[in-house]
Amino acid sequence: MKKNQFIKLIRETVSKEVRRAVRMELNEILNPPDNSVKTFNEQIQNGVQMQRQAEVSQPDVEYTKNATLNELLNETANDMKAYPTAGGRTLTAADAIGGKGQLAAAMGLPSLGQNGGPATVQEMVPADRQGAPIPDAVSKALTKDYRGLMKAINKKRGIK
Repeated sequence: MKKNQFIKLIRETVSKEVRRAVRMELNEILNPPDNSVKTFNEQIQNGVQMQRQAEVSQPDVEYTKNATLNELLNETANDMKAYPTAGGRTLTAADAIGGKGQLAAAMGLPSLGQNGGPATVQEMVPADRQGAPIPDAVSKALTKDYRGLMKAINKKRGIK
């Protein structure tokens, strides 16, 4: 076999292989697996239906004579069950009383306010806003101690 014939044979073979590989890659790019929003929503709906089927339904309580309103109220009451957290346990009122650090830890989040004192502005600002200038009025509102206000509201409502 002559040198020119061998080079021509290699070019043809490489050209065919490159063409085949490019077609495969383009096919994957142009026809991706079905990860569309519609498919995602269908999967979510399917999961919700399966969860509802697995749950034991509570008997309907008659809150009002209006059938539509009563149905909505029963649906809301049945959905107000405690949801397990990432830690696998459900949150209770005791978790809220324990403070924000304990509540964050129960939810599997990093605890805020490591020193147990009032939160700093950096702890309160969302991650996407870190480093942005914060006006004084906003920083004061974020770090203000609202316990006195909440006590006054609860006193007015008659809540202990």
